[in-house]
Amino acid sequence: MGKSLLLSATTEQSPICVHCIGIGKAGVDMVDHMIRRGEIEDLLEDPRARFTSLAVDIGDKELYKPKAAGKGLIQRLEERNIPVDRVQTRTFGIKIPEKEDLHASLRRYREYLKVEYPPGYWNPNFEPWITEDDEMPKEGDHISRKMAKAIYGDAYYNGSMKGELESFANSVKSCKFPSMVYVFFGVGGGTGSGIVVDLARQLSNFFLGRLIPVAGFGVLPCTGDPKCHNGPNLFVTLSELDCMVDSTKNAGIVGIWGEPQRNPWTGGLFLIPQEQAYERLGHYTDIGSFGGNACVSRREDTKLISANRWIDEAVTNFVAADYGRTFFRSVRAGILGGTPSLRTPCDDRSWYIMAPFKEISPGVSVVKNQGSAGFREEVKKWLERIPDYIGLKPGFKTDYIDAHNFMPRDIYNDEIHEKTKEVLASMLLDDPESSMALSYDSDHDETTCWTMLIIPGVARQELACFFPSRDQYDELDWEDRFNLHSWLLEQGVMLCEPSIRYPGTAGECIWGCACHVAIPFSRLRGDDEIPVSRKVIWSKYLSTTHPVATP
Repeated sequence: MGKSLLLSATTEQSPICVHCIGIGKAGVDMVDHMIRRGEIEDLLEDPRARFTSLAVDIGDKELYKPKAAGKGLIQRLEERNIPVDRVQTRTFGIKIPEKEDLHASLRRYREYLKVEYPPGYWNPNFEPWITEDDEMPKEGDHISRKMAKAIYGDAYYNGSMKGELESFANSVKSCKFPSMVYVFFGVGGGTGSGIVVDLARQLSNFFLGRLIPVAGFGVLPCTGDPKCHNGPNLFVTLSELDCMVDSTKNAGIVGIWGEPQRNPWTGGLFLIPQEQAYERLGHYTDIGSFGGNACVSRREDTKLISANRWIDEAVTNFVAADYGRTFFRSVRAGILGGTPSLRTPCDDRSWYIMAPFKEISPGVSVVKNQGSAGFREEVKKWLERIPDYIGLKPGFKTDYIDAHNFMPRDIYNDEIHEKTKEVLASMLLDDPESSMALSYDSDHDETTCWTMLIIPGVARQELACFFPSRDQYDELDWEDRFNLHSWLLEQGVMLCEPSIRYPGTAGECIWGCACHVAIPFSRLRGDDEIPVSRKVIWSKYLSTTHPVATP
């Protein structure tokens, strides 16, 4: 029998070729780590396999890492006599244009959109969302989401970014194995979150044709990140992405602005919390006042860099494990529903948490003269804190959790297994249909213990950062709010503001005309009551003639 992507009862599951795009610093770093995965290299021994990566940033300051990793991959393939034409690793540094050139490009945006989607509305009131009053950033500056969108749009419609996406997609589609595409970005910054809402929809809807699953991985900021990453921008970014993955909200936007706005995340959208990794390092790297403030500042910077790197390593390790099959098996039922065309809508509960959780490693723990028993006690202590560090509000409950423990064989035993089950059970709804899947893999490092959690059915309002970020957003003046938006600005829509012409709906028109989105403003704000579980949502679809939306 042949190999199957979906693993039927009569076939062996095929390897999955994973391809990746990284946007902004957080995304670029993920791509760097993905290129270095040994699983990628090993799979390329099969002539049917391919690996494709693209790292995108404004400027090229951060791109040296994936460039170097790509050269290293080519060298290793040559040493193993594996044809290097099975690999495409590219980087694209978007140049910051002159203000006059950017304005000239933006003034033609309606023409670009009309060519891209002829049925689209030609708005006679169109004006560029970047004005003469907006200062152009310099490379290395923090870039607002509004500005990042404009710079990316110029590179896409008036430069060579479109060619890069076409080349990426062609490479992916030439793979003879089933494929998945991973898109990595930072949720808190301006570049990654500002660009991803356009890049993802263009990639999925125009270049890949929605036949190859595209999964998004948004890295949440931690307390060590700059304040500009932990502020009101989170509310806007999360709200825009939520209007993509929520089938009902997305239908309200597609109904007005057309198919180019259809949810691009056909493989699901995952949020990656970093707080536990950052806090875990803090327990080992705390130095008090020794060395003065300068030394403390350097140590904090080192702690953040180390936490970022560990998160990158854990995530890429997991999604590439067993040639992509481990991740696919974890999310298959919840995301793809059997096949990519039969996804069950989850509406408000369409988010996934992917939480790497470090218990022990040489960088964070020293357990002296206690042997395996001492390691186990340290592991159990940190397992108990899982609910505190998954980026969700206290008391969060869900209907399903998938957990993978990665630990040395002489550490993992029934005691650790039962402790993990106990902690996870405390996060499950009191429902006989609530369940968990718990698996174990031996980690290659004999002094490292960590856990990967996949939590489906998460609502945006249950994120610990959501309401604090919304409160900060409400305190801003109109212009500052405007700077935080990205998706739909080319349509004149400021998504997180109430419509002026249509009371009760969302999407203020920045040109003063009748633009809006067909979504109740209270629901976009997160004020409406959310269903207790996905089961409640599914029962609504099963008990009515409500059409089931495809991803």
